[in-house]
Formats: sequence, structure tokens, C-alpha cells
Amino acid sequence: NEFKKYANARIKFATEGGSISGVVLNWTNNNPVEGVKVSYDDNMVSTTTNAEGEFSFDFVMTGEHTLIAEKFGYFSSEPVTTNVEANTESVVNLTITPMPQVTVTGTIRPSNDLTSVVAGAEITLEGFDNYATTSGTDGVFTIENVYANNTYALAIDAQGFFPYNDTIEINTGYNNIVNLGDIVLEIIECHPVTNLQAEVDGAVVTLTWEEGTGDKFNKVLDNRIDGVTIVKTLNRDV
Repeated sequence: NEFKKYANARIKFATEGGSISGVVLNWTNNNPVEGVKVSYDDNMVSTTTNAEGEFSFDFVMTGEHTLIAEKFGYFSSEPVTTNVEANTESVVNLTITPMPQVTVTGTIRPSNDLTSVVAGAEITLEGFDNYATTSGTDGVFTIENVYANNTYALAIDAQGFFPYNDTIEINTGYNNIVNLGDIVLEIIECHPVTNLQAEVDGAVVTLTWEEGTGDKFNKVLDNRIDGVTIVKTLNRDV
């Protein structure tokens, strides 16, 4: 016998009930809000507001029902309880408040010259929402409409520099502007190599060289060129 497993489902039939209708408004300006999810009884039933912020539920069972409105970028409404009577329409209006948004800015500078700037750096903010931008010729970047009072992962990439990563708290700031100030990228310094030596062992070529002054460390990089494996053993001075 073939065994079939079905998901549990809750079905309610309203043989005698009423309806609920209303409008969702923006608390700050009293304008209707489109695309708001309105639900009642812990998401038992939900719908979405139209362009006029209107919603409605038909065939609602009699008794008390608690409604709530939710939309991304807004604080959820306060729960509102209404009593539905048979063959009667209950009108419930809800309000939601936009989350504060700020402009995030900063200046990218190179570690070898803090009076200079880094243009063309790619900046990303990831968290409650995700954002991306590029630093200008003056090294300044600006990201608008960032949801405040949230934690974000800040990442910066620029050619010739080590990747920059940090976790930052974005609050409301001054006049809704959050200035991260100077962000310094560590430059990848390249020095002429010296004492380059090659040792051939079959298909493996081991390259050894020295660079700069200071403490040495070794690093092995594997590459394949035209079927010949080259293992670079880097004796690099930093």
C-alpha cells in the first residue's frame, strides 16, 4: 500500500458571520499605505491593502478578533480587537509608523598617505536591508535611506588594498546624517624581488625569492600553466 502523508490544515467555516473592513494609515502624515499585510487571530487569515490603503475580510466568524498591520520598513501597528456580529460589518482602522532612515557617509583613505583618498572603492552595507555604492573622486561615499537603529556589516573593496570589514551600529545621527569619518584601507605594498631562484623537480618548478626587509615568512601558491605545475614558495620579507 502506498502511504501518503498530507500536511495538517486548519479549516474554518463561517455559517453565520460578519465582515471586517478598514484602512491602514501612515501615522506621520495620515496618508493611506498600500501593500500592508493585515491579519487577524495570529495570522490565521491575512490580506493586503490596495492603493487606497483599504482592506476587507468576508465571512468572519462571530466573536472577538484581533487585527494587526505589518509592512517592511514600518513598525507594526498596535493590535486592535473588534467584536464581529452576525450579518454586520465591523470597521477597524489601523496605523503604522515608518522606521527612521538616515544618510550614511564617509571618506576612504589609503594607509600610506592619510591626506590622499581612494576613489572607486566598492562599499556595501548588509543588515536589515542591503545597500551598495562607490566612493567618488574625492574618496567620499554616500548611502541614502538606510534604516536606522540597526546593525550592519560594512565591507569595502578597492584595487591594490586589503579588504576592509567591520560591524557597525547605525543610529539616527545628527540631522539624520551618520558620518563614519575617515576609513583607512591598508595598501598592498609590492617590492622588487631579489635572490630569485628556481629548482626543477620533474613537472614541479619551485620558485624562491626575497622581498623587502624584516621578518621572513613562507607562502605556497599553486598554479597550473600549460599542464605544468608551478609551486611558488615565497620567502617574503615584510
